[in-house]
Amino acid sequence: MGTDVNQGRIIRHLNAYLEKQNLPFRMNKTGVCNGLAALHAEYALKGELGKFQNILKFIADGTKVEGISEEDIDRFAVRVAATFDPKKYNLKLRQTNAIEMLSVNGHALKSSFDLALVANDKNWESVFQELALKNNEVMQVSSVNHAISIQKINNVYAVYDPNYSEGYKYFSNEKDLVKELHSNVFTFSGKNMGLQLQVIRHPEDLKDRPFPEVTSIYDRFLPDVNAVAFTGDQKFTTLSFAAWDNDGSIIDYLLKRKPTDIWDAIGSAIVNNNPRALRALLPEINDKDKRYSCIKQTLEHGRKEAFEVLMQDQEISASYNKMLVRYDDENNVFNISDIAYAAKGGNPELLQYCIEQRINHLIARAMPDDKTISEEVREAAAAPIKKNLSERISEAILAYRGKPNDPLLNAVKSGSKGTVQVLVEQLHKTNHQLSDTDKIKYLREAISNNHFHVASYLISEKPAISPEMLNSIQMSTLAVERTNIALLNLLKTEGMTFSSAAQKIIDSKNKGSLTFIESLSVAVAKFTDFFKDNLSNREERGVKYDPKLFKQMKERMQEVKSNIVDLKDSSLPEIIPLTF
Repeated sequence: MGTDVNQGRIIRHLNAYLEKQNLPFRMNKTGVCNGLAALHAEYALKGELGKFQNILKFIADGTKVEGISEEDIDRFAVRVAATFDPKKYNLKLRQTNAIEMLSVNGHALKSSFDLALVANDKNWESVFQELALKNNEVMQVSSVNHAISIQKINNVYAVYDPNYSEGYKYFSNEKDLVKELHSNVFTFSGKNMGLQLQVIRHPEDLKDRPFPEVTSIYDRFLPDVNAVAFTGDQKFTTLSFAAWDNDGSIIDYLLKRKPTDIWDAIGSAIVNNNPRALRALLPEINDKDKRYSCIKQTLEHGRKEAFEVLMQDQEISASYNKMLVRYDDENNVFNISDIAYAAKGGNPELLQYCIEQRINHLIARAMPDDKTISEEVREAAAAPIKKNLSERISEAILAYRGKPNDPLLNAVKSGSKGTVQVLVEQLHKTNHQLSDTDKIKYLREAISNNHFHVASYLISEKPAISPEMLNSIQMSTLAVERTNIALLNLLKTEGMTFSSAAQKIIDSKNKGSLTFIESLSVAVAKFTDFFKDNLSNREERGVKYDPKLFKQMKERMQEVKSNIVDLKDSSLPEIIPLTF
């Protein structure tokens, strides 16, 4: 019997490998099938399927195969991570075009044909026949909850499904292939199956390759544009999934057939950052609440290109401008919900745009509409207004600390150092800064969410968090176990102290394993921490902030500062170093 290479086993072992190699990311089942299917496509087009299989075997059971180096595993792990959640690395990308992060001989891969369709099995057989997959092509097939990769070798369909224990199954005809996809791979109930197909060609194959027209496929195999396919409690409709990747002409065609899932399609176009589809769908919005929802959703997903399309729509742009003039009477500050949404989206460019657009819009409202005023005079008049508005934005950012829709907390949770930096630098521009209490609170959140770069920035950003302040954060053994080793090493380097049990876990993460006695002592500490964590209502999951300890540290530091001042004022020839 061969090695079990299903994705559950691969994920467990790959995460263990990533931990050992100090690589700051982890994987779960959501999306990993997409990453593995994309990697399969790349190796297949390179003619290196044997290497792909050997890497999976190595990860699954540690079987070393000649020709597979640790560097190969590193590269594989990083690329699976990049393609399973591409927007973490490039906010212009989504899972369906994550293949563009991969390459063959230095040429980026891309889809040459995209199709989203709900159809019965008979019609799907015809679609696969018409596509006539070639030997130098790979088809990625995905649906609402899974993704696979198909290659055709000697007229046989070779299906790589990350859930297969052996990795592959083979089918000699379209009927058997479709039956497998419907019942076993994607587990659709009822007669319909909803799939997204992408055909990826070898990037150096420049021969003309005609594909069937998507609209022609719809004419013949989509008699009902509102047909639905169900897998579990999730549904697939043609328009909503076509909005992931297809261009405006395909969307226009489907809209003429009066689909009922337009709002779902708009959401798909926004979340998947498809400005071509979004542009075609926007004229269908006739509800002001939905215009606001579009703005909110786009900002919260950090989709700058989609947001630019929204701003080209006169009515949506007007709705956005209304957001910019709202005032929060309760807190006596600007209502900066747009800034809070953008902070959640983790896109620094989009967040900076929101801040600048608010200032520019309010300046334009305040300035007289007099064409005779020169640009120089206008700029001079705008300068104090701009300064005042920038100050008021900073005041609002500070006013929302610890409240719902806190922009700084949203930015920290997004994991984007750049987004946190935009907000902190906005405060600095107006001579504001985060207090020690604020920085500790946001640092605790960064640690709880394993956001290494955010934590590093919060610690080092001037004025830096001192080791004394850092030690007002206490981490349980369970929290230490959940935390990435790179982040733990950073905290230790910056002066955080850990319990002996926690230190043993850190040592094991750095070195690889614990002795039996060490494992026993850690297990006892973890058992105690488990009950503490689960009986507490705190959200920090073992990363606790002790206000009494924080106050003691502050008082101790103030005492030290006073002593240093006293020494400086005295006639002593040198200052004696003070230690804690």
